[in-house]
Amino acid sequence: MKPSRHTLALFTLVSLSFIPGVGCIAAGEDELDPMEAPLSSMESAINCYGATASSSTTSIAVSNNVMTATGTCSFIGGDVNGAHLDYYLDGTFVGSGDYTCSQGWQFIYGVTCGSHTFKVIARPIKLGSPGVESCASTTQQSRSFDNPVASNKCCINRTTYFSGAKQAGNICNYCDPTQDQYSWSRSCANGCYC
Repeated sequence: MKPSRHTLALFTLVSLSFIPGVGCIAAGEDELDPMEAPLSSMESAINCYGATASSSTTSIAVSNNVMTATGTCSFIGGDVNGAHLDYYLDGTFVGSGDYTCSQGWQFIYGVTCGSHTFKVIARPIKLGSPGVESCASTTQQSRSFDNPVASNKCCINRTTYFSGAKQAGNICNYCDPTQDQYSWSRSCANGCYC
């Protein structure tokens, strides 16, 4: 049986949509047989009805300015078989991953000193060929953590300074961890006024 022009146009559309850097490509109207069903009424390859995914961050550890977060994920409903997780640090997207959720997940990322918020957004997906399909529903969970600074240093605006370091553009301000590890200390020497 010879495939219809509609089937060939759909195959071309689906095939090209998986090429990196190629956006959504639609076939021209003249390529479709007007007697065939439009793309919008065709059955979706993934059933998202009632599908949800969730994630829970079980631990966050920081060592040498590297955060290691671990957690679990789950999914239910539709015909999904996994979860897609997007990771955010202080509101900035820093990575993602697709999981079957059988072993949990782990995410490693470099962090600066100070307090941070780590957020995970979970979305149900269907893993398999030719790729990954996802549902639109999402859930999210946030967790705060600290990356403390050593006792002989300062952490100012999430930047680590050694004791005695001067503020750029203002020699009257310097790092003095004995006074305050999280703000510039004021010098009363060298023409500076307190």
